[in-house]
Amino acid sequence: YYEFRELTPAGQDGDEMIRILSDRLVTVDLLEQAAELLDHQVKFRLRGEKKADVGAKLAVVYLLNQEPKEALRAIRMSRYPRVDAAIAGERRHLEARSLAEIQRRSEARKVLEGDASEAAEQMRADVYWQAKEWSSAAQHIEGLLERSLRDNELLPSERFQVMRLAVALALAKDRRGLD
Repeated sequence: YYEFRELTPAGQDGDEMIRILSDRLVTVDLLEQAAELLDHQVKFRLRGEKKADVGAKLAVVYLLNQEPKEALRAIRMSRYPRVDAAIAGERRHLEARSLAEIQRRSEARKVLEGDASEAAEQMRADVYWQAKEWSSAAQHIEGLLERSLRDNELLPSERFQVMRLAVALALAKDRRGLD
């Protein structure tokens, strides 16, 4: 790409081509190269909601590459106040994940305040799990499982959550919950 950069179409078509190229780089685990392309777009080429959206994709790449500080930087440098609710939710979850991974768990929980989505509840459970706050982790895992337990049918991912719930309850020494 860098050797023939001048052949990249101008404007939105070129930006879209670069995003597709970065997606392909991610699929073959060339995360640093993908991040470099997206970072350039966020810093110099995009504005507004598109910048916020690509900033979220950049944060994902950094998290995949185990660089949570860079992910947090990407989220913060691509802020835009008027984004679509779905993009805002994704950005909030990425910011919380980044904060949790750099041991700033109370800030991560604060970012998730008021978010009642399933993804936010999963994130809260993960944050409490990382902090070894077993009772709180169990409470949030149980909240995730409420719908499934009512239906008496568990998907494989939900079975994993049941196991996590049992471990959290055991570590919290909650005999009643285990029963």
